[in-house]
Amino acid sequence: MDVTKESQYFHLAVALRITYGYKLDVTNNTADKDLAEEMIFVENYITKIRSHVQNVQDYLPRFFRIIFNYFNNISEVSLDLYQRREKYLSNLFCFTKHRLDLDDQDIQGAMMYDYCKSTNKDDISERQITSICLTMVSAGLDNTPLNFQYAMSQFSQSPSIYKKARQELLDCYDNDPIKCWKECHTSMKCDYIVAVVKETLRLFTVLPMSLPRATTKDIIYQDAVIPKGTTLFMNAWAGNHDPKRFLKPMEFIPERFLDLKTNKLDNSLKHFSFGIGARMCLGNNLAFKELYILICKFILMFKISASNEVVAHCSSLNPLEINMFPFSIAIEPRPYKTRYSIQDSALVEMLLNESEPASSASATVN
Repeated sequence: MDVTKESQYFHLAVALRITYGYKLDVTNNTADKDLAEEMIFVENYITKIRSHVQNVQDYLPRFFRIIFNYFNNISEVSLDLYQRREKYLSNLFCFTKHRLDLDDQDIQGAMMYDYCKSTNKDDISERQITSICLTMVSAGLDNTPLNFQYAMSQFSQSPSIYKKARQELLDCYDNDPIKCWKECHTSMKCDYIVAVVKETLRLFTVLPMSLPRATTKDIIYQDAVIPKGTTLFMNAWAGNHDPKRFLKPMEFIPERFLDLKTNKLDNSLKHFSFGIGARMCLGNNLAFKELYILICKFILMFKISASNEVVAHCSSLNPLEINMFPFSIAIEPRPYKTRYSIQDSALVEMLLNESEPASSASATVN
């Protein structure tokens, strides 16, 4: 089973609730599922055509860029994707704006709700808050699902790591799976799971070359002058796989982020998957927490092992070897089938008893 799509739904549900106060229900609402599929397709396609090495026109003077775009059909594709993205962003904005004066607990506290209700909009424009919301929604559609699927693949090939992760998690909650299930989302208590998340982010490095940044002033580096306005790329892959910083950099070793004596987190070791500094990924805390929760829930619910259907091209977990789209901005691995078997029947029974039918009166984005 490949759980990429399910984790994309999870991220969208969380991100849309935080940004627009929108409750996404892909299980019971056809319109919501259509919205989710549209957003997943558009954002994923944009990722594929935003590559640093595919868009030669970005590095040409304006005149030559116009000529290049005239003969390049990618511009038509980009325009179509832009219009489709603008449509659902506009609909989401209208959804929130039209509910400002309603007694709707679901949207109160959402980022766009707070912005619209604010009387002081001098610090941030509508365009800027829309861009921030877009970042929170779109970035996680690559980061969270692909990293999560990669973590599950590592568990399936490393039973000892999976067993240790599960036991370390249960130890934080009195060895009670039900208590753990109900509380693991409130705080990241398990240092070993945090280390698993960090190691997944480091080894997989979903955006190997990070995103472009422009210098805001002239920079002198080793007697060389980098002029203001120069586009720079941070090689996150090189930083995350530097053997001088990470012993056996191509191996999945969560313990590298723990203190060997205390078995507690060692925060001195950093990874570069979210970037670094003031311009690091805006949604890094959200993405990290999502990964932590997903991993906790899955190792509580399922015994994770390798599928009998694993084919030759999936036997390696080297991110570069399993990448389906080498020219894309993000590493997107080939589908990897992992076996999930129920670990705790009491936990399943508890969830079934607590589940309630979804309300059919929920509003949708059209």
